Amino acid sequence: MTKSSDSKSSDSKSKNVKPKEANQLNTIKNNKYDANMENSKVIVVNDNQDYIHLIKTNKKVIMFYSDPSTCYACLKYGSFYKRLANKYHKKALFLYTDIAKCGLSLPITPALYSFINGREFLKLDDGVNHKDIKTMITTILKLKL
Repeated sequence: MTKSSDSKSSDSKSKNVKPKEANQLNTIKNNKYDANMENSKVIVVNDNQDYIHLIKTNKKVIMFYSDPSTCYACLKYGSFYKRLANKYHKKALFLYTDIAKCGLSLPITPALYSFINGREFLKLDDGVNHKDIKTMITTILKLKL
């Protein structure tokens, strides 16, 4: 019994994930949170050229940067972002990128950035919560352009 718990600890350490975070990630993987952007109004961006084109050609853009392979908050808030995108998709373009898959580096994930007429407007890049995400999105949606 001790041996199997030691192997679990070493697996967590080898992936730089603390045991508590590993348990949270397992909970998410068991469908507590659905951060998968399929079957939603969120556009998944995996290419820098697509990203630039979408920002420049749409009036209101909200981008969710995530690293779901190691970030519990990315999965938790990604699910919330997806629900808001499904609700408000007619008023803004909602984008999502997995920074690990795209080779991007951000100091903190998740992060949200908004763009108005191709220019950065508001951002949440020092930690997020449900209230801040909703406030940022509703602020963008209320803008008259």
